[in-house]
Amino acid sequence: MSFKTATVTDNRPIDQEGDFLKINAVDHIEFWVGNARQATFYWKQWGFKPTAYSGFETKNRRYASYVMEQGGIRFVLSTPYTPHDEMAAHIMLHGDGVKVIALEVDDVEAAHRETTTRGAKSLTAPIELRDDYGVLRTASIAGYGQTVFQFVDRSDYAGAFKPGYKPLPADPTAIPVGLAAVDHIV
Repeated sequence: MSFKTATVTDNRPIDQEGDFLKINAVDHIEFWVGNARQATFYWKQWGFKPTAYSGFETKNRRYASYVMEQGGIRFVLSTPYTPHDEMAAHIMLHGDGVKVIALEVDDVEAAHRETTTRGAKSLTAPIELRDDYGVLRTASIAGYGQTVFQFVDRSDYAGAFKPGYKPLPADPTAIPVGLAAVDHIV
């Protein structure tokens, strides 16, 4: 068996102008689950720290969400309050799983426009969510199956996660295990 090797000698930076959708990072991955509070227990075992919460206490009457972070990874675990919610129907049909893959971009409007002009189905047009911590910009398109791709720009936002969420106190029992970033989502 023989192997061929290739050497890259061109050290010029990659031309980003040809990239119609510059993605900076995975902003967060939202899981729709039957019991978000219980699910946080398992995520803590993998070293994720709870950092933000949305629920009755934050005037969210539809669902509870817990934001868990480690390294550059942010997971959101959301569960509906009633069995009649769209989220509950989705969980009944598919079980616990990923619903939203949020991508950090510099320009939400451009990301939405460029993907929809190329055939993506718009789910939410670009919007600005505001509170005392600034402005968070988002838009979303349909992904595969019932998965949602959301574009996020938090460059003008300094809150815990997004408007409607409150920060959670540090949890010393959650010890990071070295996870640094999401490199793929299946």
